[in-house]
Amino acid sequence: YRTPAHRDMLIYETHVRDFTIDPSSGVPAPLRGKYEGFTEGVGLDHLKNIGVNMIELMPINEFENGASDYGWGYSTVFFFAPEASYAREPMKGSQYYEFKRLVDRLHTRGFGVILDVVYNHVGSPNVLGLIDRKYFFRLTADYKFLSNSGCGNDVRSEAPMMRKFIVENVKYWMTEHHVDGFR
Repeated sequence: YRTPAHRDMLIYETHVRDFTIDPSSGVPAPLRGKYEGFTEGVGLDHLKNIGVNMIELMPINEFENGASDYGWGYSTVFFFAPEASYAREPMKGSQYYEFKRLVDRLHTRGFGVILDVVYNHVGSPNVLGLIDRKYFFRLTADYKFLSNSGCGNDVRSEAPMMRKFIVENVKYWMTEHHVDGFR
């Protein structure tokens, strides 16, 4: 796969679950809403026909959700893990391999992959807050989380190790999963 020049990119933003969850997607029922179903059905053919060459996936990092909750992934919990709810066998760790295959299949079909990433706050459980909340987060004078972003806990991106964490995370998705870009 060869990423098109920036001026030639036609980007389509979508959500792994929502792209295939409806029966009209043509995706077999067991694969709907899953990484494995994303390249099935009629959706990608339609995108190819209208000239799309880059797929921007809404957050796919493991995010805060309960068994019955639905979210678009904007409350990241584990930055180095693909979201388990999109996997067929999450209790066996299949999300890692399924996401990797999804990116490879999209490349084979001529699509680049961009990830929407969220580094300005963290979902629950707040693992970084458990490690060192004073280092990783902006706090008030009485050590409560600042929420200037409106998300509950503003990440202290100016902290050297937080910056390193973000850079290492971007490098991970590029080298391990062959992602082409980020938003």
